[in-house]
Amino acid sequence: MPPLLWKIIISDFFTHIDSLRANINKISELVEKVTCLHSTLLSVPQADKRIKEELEEKMTNITRIAKNVSPKLKEMQQEQERYQILEKSFQASIQVEKLQKQNKLIHMASTDEIHRQAVCRQGFIGSLYDVRTDKLEGTNLFKKKLPEPFIDVRDNPRTDIELLFHNSQKETFDQMNIEANLKLSLMAGLIDISGSAKYLKQTKTDSRTIRVTYVYKVKTKQEQLHVSMGGLSDYFSADALENPNATHAVTGIMWGANVGATFEQVVENHEKVQTVEGSLSVVLKSLPISGEANLDLQTNNNSKFENLQISFSGDILINECPQSIEDVMRVFRAVPDRLKSLNEGKGQQLVFFLYPLKRIAQIFKHELQITRMIKEVSHLLVMRIENIFEDISKGKRKFNDFLKEIEPWEDYISRVWLNEINNKRAELIASELKTQRELSNLLQKIRGEEAEESEMERLLDNFNRENPCSSMSIEHYLKAKRNVTSKIRTLSDFKREENIFKEIISIEDLLTKYYEQDVYLLHISEKWQTEDKANSLKNLRYFKSLLNREKKSSDEKSNDTTSNSAHIVIDYDLHGPDLEDDDDYCALLTSIFSPTGELTKGDFISEFKKLYEIGNATNFCDYIFGALDEDRSSTISFCEFMNAIALTSKGNTENLKQRLGLMFRVIGRDKDVVNAQQLIKFIEIVTELVHGENAVNPRSIKGIVKRMLEMFKKDTHDGELSKDEFIDCCEKDNEIFRAFLPDAPAIIGLVGFSKL
Repeated sequence: MPPLLWKIIISDFFTHIDSLRANINKISELVEKVTCLHSTLLSVPQADKRIKEELEEKMTNITRIAKNVSPKLKEMQQEQERYQILEKSFQASIQVEKLQKQNKLIHMASTDEIHRQAVCRQGFIGSLYDVRTDKLEGTNLFKKKLPEPFIDVRDNPRTDIELLFHNSQKETFDQMNIEANLKLSLMAGLIDISGSAKYLKQTKTDSRTIRVTYVYKVKTKQEQLHVSMGGLSDYFSADALENPNATHAVTGIMWGANVGATFEQVVENHEKVQTVEGSLSVVLKSLPISGEANLDLQTNNNSKFENLQISFSGDILINECPQSIEDVMRVFRAVPDRLKSLNEGKGQQLVFFLYPLKRIAQIFKHELQITRMIKEVSHLLVMRIENIFEDISKGKRKFNDFLKEIEPWEDYISRVWLNEINNKRAELIASELKTQRELSNLLQKIRGEEAEESEMERLLDNFNRENPCSSMSIEHYLKAKRNVTSKIRTLSDFKREENIFKEIISIEDLLTKYYEQDVYLLHISEKWQTEDKANSLKNLRYFKSLLNREKKSSDEKSNDTTSNSAHIVIDYDLHGPDLEDDDDYCALLTSIFSPTGELTKGDFISEFKKLYEIGNATNFCDYIFGALDEDRSSTISFCEFMNAIALTSKGNTENLKQRLGLMFRVIGRDKDVVNAQQLIKFIEIVTELVHGENAVNPRSIKGIVKRMLEMFKKDTHDGELSKDEFIDCCEKDNEIFRAFLPDAPAIIGLVGFSKL
């Protein structure tokens, strides 16, 4: 306890003692007087009143002083308890400080031997090692080979198994008994984990992966250098002892082998991961390595594991990778025999035992010319760094789950959205590498006493708030990208390449492609869903209802594989750039939607006029409505309305034959031929629709129709044209073609039409 605190405590204590002593002295004096008075009263039965009053006064004083003593004693007891608590707290802080110092500082005068797992590294007795970087330096403490008596080799046989589920890097390292400071070096990338130890770095990066590694651990022998044996110094290399890049020397090696078989499979959801992993764990734990126990698995277990991929990694070579659990067990049984051919039966190096170079120099009275300062990271900081890497893994799993959800729909999601997501993925990869590099550099500086732990603490304190790799940052990003997952949920209700398409040239193109079918279009976009969620959901429900109705009807007519309807989703987030010219259609479709899916003649004229504000749409609508309303119900369907739009709309030059075929059907009222009067009437109303009433030239129009009939030697008054003849006229004569489709592109020759 600090001297100042002791001084305060002692001063308070003696103050209380002095106060108690004074009160006790007063009580003693009063007791003597009371005793004397009491004796007087006994000797004089008829004592006067004065003596009685004096006696009562003394008794009152005794009582009063006694009452003062009791609180003082209680106060002293409380003070004692408080000081005891302070003492315990102080002793605890002493212990914490002592532990921190032990964790922080390893003075080279220490006699402690430490150990580090080899992790695919190869060393020798005497190899120099730097605990600041956890690397073998590459040179040796000894300048020549040591005689056998200096090295003790003893058998240390042991066999064990370990099941790794790869849920976290920390969990894997703990199960494999990786020492705390080596864990930091592995996590920070100071040591590369590859080759035979790759099972140490197979932490799952998504929640749908099953990954279980069955590790067969074998220990065979241990080599140990007799550090204090006389004559050892004759073999020392003076340069090695003075090497500034080394802190320890390898004085012992544990030999054996670690062999891992990894079972892996990707399933639909996390619940199935837990089910299969649990079953696999039970099976693997029940299978013995040694003996001739029956390895036959039950049929129901085989069915669970038939899709598991098996890979091997470890300290032995195998001829071919096993394809089943039974094969894996047979390979493990053969491990002891295979080790006999490795390094004289010792196997591979598993653990290095390290001894401080400074202590070795002290033992042999070698005065070092350099000072090596080593600081280990405190246990608390080790835990915090571990938690940072665990948090990075957690965030990575969440982001990869998001990518897995997107993957099947990449062709059906906005290219802009995908580019943003890919950029985020690249950012996270770069940020993770940067974070690992920063931690690695700072870790080496702290171990070399070039930096304080406070620098690392500041970096860790800012991680959640500033680092894009933190699980918190990724959660915020995924919340901002809910529009993507919402889109996928919407699209997943429809069939790809039947209801949704990777590419759409135009709505007009779709309508002409399916002109012989009833076409139902559902227009969706994130913007519309946000601005009018209720109406968007209403449209979606109605569209699904139509689709289900069509499916039910098709199922009832199982012999008929054709469908009279096409249900297509138009996603403006995906196809928006290609549909810029079709915004009017979209606005029109939104405004005419009704639960019945039917339009009256008045609605039809009102909405159609919005597309042709310059011309006169009334006569065209009167004409076309009568042609479309075949059942004379005074209403037309949604698809019939879209056919009217496709008939006259602007668009590209593809599928013109289909559009002309649709036009022929309307002009002829579904007859096989059209006559001159029908052709003249249609050209007049189309010209009026597009260019206005003043643009109609009856003489020119009659001349065009006359030329059409003359092309096939028909009577110019009563002649009729078939569908093929009508289309042929339009193909061969540009003026005729433009008369029927005045808004069509002029570059007709690009699609096989001849210019005259």
